[in-house]
This record gives sequence, C-alpha cells and structure tokens, in this order.
Amino acid sequence: MTKKLPKHARVTPILIVPDVDAAVRFYVEVLGFKLTQTMPGTGATAFAILESGGVEWMLQSQRSFDTDMPGAVDPKRPLQVACYIDTPDIQAVYDAIGNRAVIVKPLHRAPHGLLEFYLRDPDGHLIGFSQPE
Repeated sequence: MTKKLPKHARVTPILIVPDVDAAVRFYVEVLGFKLTQTMPGTGATAFAILESGGVEWMLQSQRSFDTDMPGAVDPKRPLQVACYIDTPDIQAVYDAIGNRAVIVKPLHRAPHGLLEFYLRDPDGHLIGFSQPE
C-alpha cells in the first residue's frame, strides 16, 4: 500500500547564478521583483530572496551552491529548468520589459489557449510569463 502524502504548499525555485548581485539587479530592475533578503558570502553575496505578488524567487551563487551541495549535480547532465509565472496583465509585463531582456519567444497565444512569452535571463535561465483566462 502506498503512503498518502500531504498536499504541497508551494514551489520556490532556486536559480544558481555566477553573480547574485547582478542577477538581483536584473530581477528587480527589469522584472519588477522586490529584494526581501540577502545572505553574504566570501567576498560577494551568496544568496538572495526576491518576491513579486505571490511569487517567491531565490538566487544562489554557484560557489555557495557547490559548497552547500557538493556532488549534487551530475556533470554529464547540467541543471536545466524553465520557470513559468502567471500574471494578470501580460501585455503590460511584455511592454515594460521591452528590449531589456532577451525575448526567446514573443507574446503569442499558445496551443492550450493562454497568452504567453518567454525570455532568457542574463544567466541563461528560461522564464515564461502567462496570463490565465
């Protein structure tokens, strides 16, 4: 018999970045997040938490991640993740970002019917935005 698991409360992505401070600038200045917490590291910020509405985002330096989780990443299969953010006014988000980020898929109606677009942050992470019907 399989044990019943409790319902999960939320998912908070931790994006691994080479420079937390530079990543924070992008997420605050371009995507409109608010910096809520930082943790210093050796010579640079090791960790940061950002939020926007109900979305929470964590950024961790590669150096800090390697120290905290030695051997966690399979070198034959690098970490890859795409994050997807629902927003109530996707056109306003798309217009506000403008050319301040690399848009990899412009605003469009997806086959599932929602409006969405995708961008790549300066560290290569794929971030999608969607407007629920």
